[in-house]
Amino acid sequence: MKKIHLLGHPVSQSLSPLMHNAALRALGLDWEYSTLDTAPQDLVATLERLESDPDVVGCNVTVPHKIAVHDWLVRNGRQVGNWASLAGAVNTLFRGPDGRFQGTSTDFQGAMTAIRTAVDACRPDFPWTMAEVAILGTGGSAQTLAVGFAATEIEPSPRRIAIYGRNLDKARAVAELAREHARPGRELSVDTLENWQAPSNRPRIVCQTTTVGMATGESPDQSPVPHGTVSGVDVAFDLVYKPHVTRFLSDAFQNGALVVHGIDMLVGQGAQALVHWLEASAPDAARGATVAGICQAMEGTLREKGVF
Repeated sequence: MKKIHLLGHPVSQSLSPLMHNAALRALGLDWEYSTLDTAPQDLVATLERLESDPDVVGCNVTVPHKIAVHDWLVRNGRQVGNWASLAGAVNTLFRGPDGRFQGTSTDFQGAMTAIRTAVDACRPDFPWTMAEVAILGTGGSAQTLAVGFAATEIEPSPRRIAIYGRNLDKARAVAELAREHARPGRELSVDTLENWQAPSNRPRIVCQTTTVGMATGESPDQSPVPHGTVSGVDVAFDLVYKPHVTRFLSDAFQNGALVVHGIDMLVGQGAQALVHWLEASAPDAARGATVAGICQAMEGTLREKGVF
């Protein structure tokens, strides 16, 4: 049986096996998607072991390994896709023509699609070019989103990107990487989460990328920012998807924000990842699957199970 694994620490809370296995069944593939809790000190050995197993089609990568997996690929002379290369973070591994792992990232595509779909449906007159994207966090997902918003050619897009982190040096590092790839006219700024204040003189989209609020994390039912400071947020997006409504999203909704759930990004980036695995390793009959069709299969199962 062909296998796909999710590498992270922790990963017990993940909904990825549920939705991916549903999509695989819909495609008629006898493949299995499962979690593989991997401590940071075990990551390299795990990657080498999985790559040597011909039954492993590929992997998803989540917290805290996205940057480390990117660096492992680069050190070993592997190909890394465009968004992953720019951001220095990988969330998807798949087999290249030589049978070795290659890497890419579907995170920005998943996030941007989730945000734009919600905004276009509910606030079609949203002034994108006047808006600021505030990114809370400095990990691999934050890095990917910061670079994505800075470098994207999708128009209209926000011109201002602000990075907020617990550690100012890490926030500066994320902003500097994004600045290296930014299109003309994009502005980047940094500050600490302690200095976060949402109200401003421009529309604001806030992307919450930390693990704060995760049901199985260190700070369940918490928000990375104080309750009163979300009153000026126009669009609130939380990458945490379990629980479905985090404290951050609840606070934002109560203060009038349009909320975008982490499950929307999970499905979007997951469908994009599955397309990579199909193109690299699936029989010809399964390679024509579309992202939209895969998303439908994933969402149907999640709704059936009462996830949202």
